[in-house]
Amino acid sequence: MADPEIKEKEGRVREFLDKRGLAGILLCRQDNFSWFTAGKANSVVMGADIGFTPILVTPTKKYIITNNIEAPRIMEEEVQNQGFELVTLAWYHFDNEFLNRVKNLAEGRVGSDAPFPGLELVGRDFSELRYILTPEEIQRYRWLGRESTKAMEESCREIIVGQSEFEIGACLAKKLFNQGITPSVLLVGTDERIFNYRHPVPTEKKLQNYVMIVVVAVKGGLNVALTRLVHFGPPPQEMVEKHKAVVNVDATLITSTVPGKSYSEIFDKGARAYAQAGYPDEWKKHFQGGPIGYGPREFNATFETHQEVLVNQAVAWNPTITGVKSEDTFIVTGKDREIITTTANWPMVEVEIDGQVIQRPGILQRE
Repeated sequence: MADPEIKEKEGRVREFLDKRGLAGILLCRQDNFSWFTAGKANSVVMGADIGFTPILVTPTKKYIITNNIEAPRIMEEEVQNQGFELVTLAWYHFDNEFLNRVKNLAEGRVGSDAPFPGLELVGRDFSELRYILTPEEIQRYRWLGRESTKAMEESCREIIVGQSEFEIGACLAKKLFNQGITPSVLLVGTDERIFNYRHPVPTEKKLQNYVMIVVVAVKGGLNVALTRLVHFGPPPQEMVEKHKAVVNVDATLITSTVPGKSYSEIFDKGARAYAQAGYPDEWKKHFQGGPIGYGPREFNATFETHQEVLVNQAVAWNPTITGVKSEDTFIVTGKDREIITTTANWPMVEVEIDGQVIQRPGILQRE
């Protein structure tokens, strides 16, 4: 019996082909490969958008097209028993023969998620096929959220004053890699760097009192995003007030994320929450987040983002006020939501928005 997740995704792709009048579609990007193969990978170079093993899907068949280097591993370790036909090209002829082989296998107009001469580039309209998670993806997502959060929060409790941002990041990266999870984004800011930069990539700067760690963690193509704050000793009152404001904005964004509401409406509510908290211009200084899934964000929400929230869509908002941030990943389950980057082992702040009470991560105070 065919795997239900694989069958569902093949159906979505072939419906896309039919609507677009395409004879086939080439999937080269790592995110689309992982999505279509239920969490497998075509990556060799970490961080690259394009993998080493493209997929060609036609109305009746699906092919793995690769070189003689990758073919054995891909077929044995990644897509075994998924029904692919293997097309192997010698690595030294691959670049010259690849497009001709694609056009011979799919006679007619061919779409592609990467630019190639003679193929039709597909973009967000294809990515939309990934937005609604299958039950199997939700199960994998829960595991990824739980393990990533556990690694993050354990790391936060192991940090010591005097460590460099590199050392702090390495601690978290090791814990993630031990679970087969890759940190595609890993930001570590200490002390004044948190106030100076919204994206504090790690440096040799040593921790004195305050650290912010941000991670986008990936496994099987799925991404989770979360941020945690740690302060040694009592945090200053100004920081406490800013944090109270930012979690209020975050809670407003989260509780507003319900099926059928446009992301532009939610963004507008978030912007107004900033103003009501006394920080009217802070939203202009950083992305606010949006749907997540097979990308670190499928798109960033703005006032002009009119796509609607979907049931079983993953979302991560990340509001910031200079020096503080709040971020978790959740799945829209209907009128409610399931936050998947949470544990019972972190100080939480209770926020009430329009009668809804929601818990947001607090600042961990260390001695």
